[in-house]
Amino acid sequence: MAASFAYMVTVAVPGTPGVSWLAHLGGLVGGMVGAYLLRDGRRPAAVPGEARPAAPLDPGRADLHKELRDLGLL
Repeated sequence: MAASFAYMVTVAVPGTPGVSWLAHLGGLVGGMVGAYLLRDGRRPAAVPGEARPAAPLDPGRADLHKELRDLGLL
């Protein structure tokens, strides 16, 4: 994986003919802005040492939530 990412970085650097580094930069900035705007702000930040609040249950997935809670994943 590291070799794949290294290759992508060397190809996307400014100065490589045929590659628009401005488009890559725009995609990075646009992705970060989109992630910020579309983030889920309903969950409170976790405080170390404090119990995590229970996730709201979807009535159609009550069995799944019960199994996940039994496994300690919720």
